Amino acid sequence: MASADDVPPGDEGHTHGGSNKGAAPMNAKSPMHHHLRPVEGKGLKPIPLPPEGSIVIGRSARFGILDELVVAHHVECRVIYSPILAVSLSARQPVYVKDRLGVLKMLKAGKVGSLKQGEVLYLARRGTVPICGYIFTEGLPAKASRKGPEGSARESNAGDCIDLLDESSDEEIDARSKPDTAPPNARDERESHTRDQGKDENGAGTRSDGKGTAEDPCELLSSDDDEVVVERAERKKKVKNKQTRAAHEKTSSRKRKQPPIRSKDQHAGAGASGAGPGFPWPPPPAPPPAPPPEPPLQAPPQPAPIHPDDTPAVKQCRASLYERWNDVLRSQALYRNLAAELHQIQAEYDRLLQSSQHIMMADFATQQNFNVNVNLLTTRIHRSIASVTAARAGVGVAVAQHKTASEAVEQAVSDMQRARRAEAAQRSGEASAKAFEEEKKAWDLVEKTTDLDTLSAGELRRIAKAMGVDIAGLLEKNEFVAAIVAKRDGGREAWTVRKRKRATEEAIAARQRKKLVELRQDESKREAQESSETKAKQHAVRQVAAWSRNADLKLFLQRCGIDVHGSGRTKKALQTAYRRAMMKYHPDRTRRASPEEQALAAEVTKWITQSWQNLRD
Repeated sequence: MASADDVPPGDEGHTHGGSNKGAAPMNAKSPMHHHLRPVEGKGLKPIPLPPEGSIVIGRSARFGILDELVVAHHVECRVIYSPILAVSLSARQPVYVKDRLGVLKMLKAGKVGSLKQGEVLYLARRGTVPICGYIFTEGLPAKASRKGPEGSARESNAGDCIDLLDESSDEEIDARSKPDTAPPNARDERESHTRDQGKDENGAGTRSDGKGTAEDPCELLSSDDDEVVVERAERKKKVKNKQTRAAHEKTSSRKRKQPPIRSKDQHAGAGASGAGPGFPWPPPPAPPPAPPPEPPLQAPPQPAPIHPDDTPAVKQCRASLYERWNDVLRSQALYRNLAAELHQIQAEYDRLLQSSQHIMMADFATQQNFNVNVNLLTTRIHRSIASVTAARAGVGVAVAQHKTASEAVEQAVSDMQRARRAEAAQRSGEASAKAFEEEKKAWDLVEKTTDLDTLSAGELRRIAKAMGVDIAGLLEKNEFVAAIVAKRDGGREAWTVRKRKRATEEAIAARQRKKLVELRQDESKREAQESSETKAKQHAVRQVAAWSRNADLKLFLQRCGIDVHGSGRTKKALQTAYRRAMMKYHPDRTRRASPEEQALAAEVTKWITQSWQNLRD
């Protein structure tokens, strides 16, 4: 176990458990680096976290922690990668953690908690204000030393290495430096007892000094009877009556009485297993994170091909729909591939955990390699889950775009059909009007002709057909004449009524067409007027901006063409010039002017009125 005073910045390779020489890792990838970045506090420096093992953080001049409320060995931190990336906190003094929702919780002395990404760790609290705040950050500090040898790193920071230890620090150093005189059987019993502390009656792995849930095993700071919710975001000061007072009393008593420090044989037993102090070996087989729920991967039906009778708008919409359909297929195929890769990595993770019982009896190098592989597989699972989540979001976007394109095709087809129905109705109306005109001509001819026998047989046939006479079976000329005369004598009154109704409808339609033409003309005039007014206003704004650049009221009036007598810039000296300007540019004086002049007058009046008001004030 390292302390904040012993580990210089940039010495990330120093972990608990002794030297790692001869332990060839099973994977050659470099470990991930993290550090605690200060966010609240003066003079605080970033604290690098070793990728393996633990580090004790406390009062130290190296990292700028000089507050008297922080002891030399305040909290032990260790980076964990499973089930999620977090920092395990083993509190020797009470610490505070503020989550993403702004809820401030206290981790009591002797308890184990966690610090996830986005949460803030506070080492102490002065009154109601937490102090010495740090946030868990990925990567190395910006100014951390990157020297390889441990001695060179220590020499580079020798000027800042001023250890401020309390009374308990010397005792802890002496306890770690004393040789272990206990017999091997006693050490084995203590190691077995340490491993069995994390199992319940059913044999399931638990932590006796921490908390956890099935949904988030790293959620160790829960607001139960053992942890105290100090402050919430909605209410700055919330006290939980008797439970809060009892918790503060327990915290005060634990501050007076420090928890016992593990002896060297317990440290050695935990270090030999590669799990670090306070973490029994083998670790509880935590399941990997659950993958996101699978989206509906049912491919949409293939869109209909482009029809030759489609309009250009419909053809364009159909082509866009076909592209969106291909995007959906590609995104679903990508999601399936990434999901299969994630399942493969999870299966490899499960096989590695099944071999943990055999690794327990292996040598130190094998155990270290096992820990490295577990961390690497956990990191791969997290990255794969991120890729699967992104692919799932891509599937949702592609499906939404396909739905929008499908709706656009339906709307375009509906517009095309509506236009065709309107054209058919127009053609039908034109045919009806033409038939009525033919019928009207036939009736007029029959009424004017006294002797229908003078007309030819073809003309009589056309007249009879236009008047609606049934000409089936009529062959002779006299038969057509008789049928036409009968139609004229019997249907004269009905034809008169029908002709009057038709004339009324045509008059109404003519007035509607005339009104529509007038409305279109008015709309065109209004649009032209609005466009002209917009251009005139833009020109007036540019002109006034040019006149008012680096100018006061006197200079502006001179640029506008108003003579200003005298050299003063007071209200009395400018009053006459201001009145002449208002007489020239007031909107009431330019009602009959052009739109350009009206817009310029309005802008000038606005500017000089505001400047005059500022001069009066």
